[in-house]
Order: sequence, then C-alpha cells, then structure tokens
Amino acid sequence: MESNMSSKRPEWLTDELIDSFRETLRQCPNPYTDEDMRHWQYDGENDMLRRNARTAKQILTKYGLLEE
Repeated sequence: MESNMSSKRPEWLTDELIDSFRETLRQCPNPYTDEDMRHWQYDGENDMLRRNARTAKQILTKYGLLEE
C-alpha cells in the first residue's frame, strides 16, 4: 500500500487557486524563509510579493502540490 504523506486536498483548494499559487511563485521565486519572517518589517509592495509567495509555497507543499 502506498503511503501519502500530504494532507487530503480541501474543497477550497481549487485547480484555479493552485494555478494562481504557482503563478505567484513564478513571479517571486524567492519567498520569505522562516529566518526572514523573524526579522520581517513591512516596507512596500515587494515585501507583500515575497510574503504571498511564502504562503503559496506553504499551502502547495502541505498538500503535495508544489512543482519543483
């Protein structure tokens, strides 16, 4: 029996949202790391791009949908 380590994909995580998250990562391939977040200070739009990319990466990783 094959073991699936990722969580079951929730209903709110649609194909369109997954595509949107992947596009976010293509636009900003350098998301914040845990260390970055410990010292994070908002100072403009670029910060939000990296923060959004971090969230996208976390969600895609959690559900085993991150494309390398």
